[in-house]
Amino acid sequence: MELPAELLGQSVEAGEIYFFEDDKLPGVPGHMHACVCHKGQVLIFGTCSSQKNTAIRLAEYRHDDPRTYPLFEPTNTNKFKKETYIDCNQVFAVSEEDFGSWRLSNKVQIKRGKMDAAEIQRLIDGILLSDRVAGEIQDLFKD
Repeated sequence: MELPAELLGQSVEAGEIYFFEDDKLPGVPGHMHACVCHKGQVLIFGTCSSQKNTAIRLAEYRHDDPRTYPLFEPTNTNKFKKETYIDCNQVFAVSEEDFGSWRLSNKVQIKRGKMDAAEIQRLIDGILLSDRVAGEIQDLFKD
């Protein structure tokens, strides 16, 4: 029995890591993406990359606060294979229904790892520090 797209989208938890296959989706195809936030019917994702030197060069070139590129060591929980950073300046929002549809069509697959609460908080801190993230997205993290 196939689950409805909306239900698949509703089941996403903050910290879960997904692999995005399709180049027509937001984010970077062929990369993992971490769900930073699931609030209401909106999911916020950040793209994962193991190219640490790219993060350093981007931060310097764009004059970004380096904390907007948090680096994560591989752990038994996140299951990263290498040191991985997430560019908190380039997060994106997607509806539960759209994300569920992507899952049903195999454009996105869930990975085994999950970021812990401290790692998620580092992402939130990076998003709030960014001067390039839309205020509507930053507002999702303010209580």
